[in-house]
Amino acid sequence: MRIYLAGKMDELGNWRDSLLDAPPGTAGKPWHAPTRGGWDYPWNDDNPAVAWPQGPNTLVLGTHDYTGPYRCELVDGDSGSTGVLHGNEGRGQHGSMESMADRRQIFTLCEMAIRRCDLFFAYVNDFDSFGTFAEIGIACALNKHVVVIEHEDAIGTDRYHENENDTDLWFVGACAHRHILYKPTRQDGAGYEGFFLRTILLEEISRCSVHVAQAERRKTVNRQIWEQATDSFQQIIRWTSDPRVRDEARRMIRYLDPSGVIAS
Repeated sequence: MRIYLAGKMDELGNWRDSLLDAPPGTAGKPWHAPTRGGWDYPWNDDNPAVAWPQGPNTLVLGTHDYTGPYRCELVDGDSGSTGVLHGNEGRGQHGSMESMADRRQIFTLCEMAIRRCDLFFAYVNDFDSFGTFAEIGIACALNKHVVVIEHEDAIGTDRYHENENDTDLWFVGACAHRHILYKPTRQDGAGYEGFFLRTILLEEISRCSVHVAQAERRKTVNRQIWEQATDSFQQIIRWTSDPRVRDEARRMIRYLDPSGVIAS
């Protein structure tokens, strides 16, 4: 299964470390992608700096493929830079993306990675997760299996409504198949957040597997229907003597199979 882990790209995005397993023999965080430049990178609109891995990787829990997003660091490994790229270790440093070409490239890479994913998993642990909110909308529009986990610190206790689980992020939650409010307690250990996220992710992988299987079955059934309908119209063309009927059958074949894939 292909999974997109949406959320902050600064130090608040390090929760991904609990869900991603680096391949054996590799160093660094698996969700970091180096740029093609360093501090002397020629910042201009004609030469975007960023490129993301796109192949199979089994990074998520050592089994599933991670599609993105990637934190973009300088090739010298300096992820503590001032945020001119896509995120770093500094709090509040998502990345200013000084080059417009790089900004467009980051958006395109995020959109492509969301399109490739089966499961869209978002963790909102700060209220200024503006990019994450946009990504949730994209995933919803693409009919992905969307899960949103909201840390109570993201909205603050003064932003609860009469129902303590009803927050100002209700609209964002309405885009999701599942919207969960994470409320840690004093008794929770240091690793509990990672344990909680892994538990929810495993549950949603199971649910999403059903969603993906149903979608594949629908594709198979639709293709069978198209093939049968196309074959029927081809039979009509072959056996009818009425040119008007043949023309109508050809028109229906073009309508059902405009690319000619099924007919071939």
